Amino acid sequence: MPTWGELLAELGQNKLPNGMPDFDGIRRKYLVQLFELTKRPTILYYTDWFGKPGPAASITLEDMQGMMEVCKDLPGPNLDIILGLPVSM
Repeated sequence: MPTWGELLAELGQNKLPNGMPDFDGIRRKYLVQLFELTKRPTILYYTDWFGKPGPAASITLEDMQGMMEVCKDLPGPNLDIILGLPVSM
């Protein structure tokens, strides 16, 4: 797993055709590495994605339907869940 500085450097080196960092490609790369290590499905769940980052963001009861949707049909019995808030670059 890279350090935050190494991750920022990787984002700076991997750009999409529009010049934006390839967040999704790098995210998927590390999710695959996690799966190869644990052999468990992983949910990467971000809250308040369209809002401002910070302490006001939270996971609430209203998120239940979204969680149920992404968990449906996942093999079990174990699961890795990564909870996150958006960060500004």
